Amino acid sequence: MQFVTATVLVATMLIGYGWFTESQAKARAREFCEGIRVGEPAAPLLERAYAAGADQEQTHWFRAETDEAELSVTFTGATPFSRHICSIRGADFVKESRYAYLD
Repeated sequence: MQFVTATVLVATMLIGYGWFTESQAKARAREFCEGIRVGEPAAPLLERAYAAGADQEQTHWFRAETDEAELSVTFTGATPFSRHICSIRGADFVKESRYAYLD
């Protein structure tokens, strides 16, 4: 009986933790995106992303051969494959920002 109770308790805690981390990652990514304004300077955004808790290994600028650049600000959810992303387009100044989810 104690084994079953312990198993149910651990499973409930894991599910609760997963739900909490997913909702936190989603909220942080959406909040970060909502704080980005079209026309603002793009240079300080990477440091702002790190300060907001973005995953430093998955958050970086992608530069195209044209003058375009894209910053993918990634907040990781319950698993490493659950990524809540604020995608920002623009080289010197922000042209667009949008939220996306990759599972």
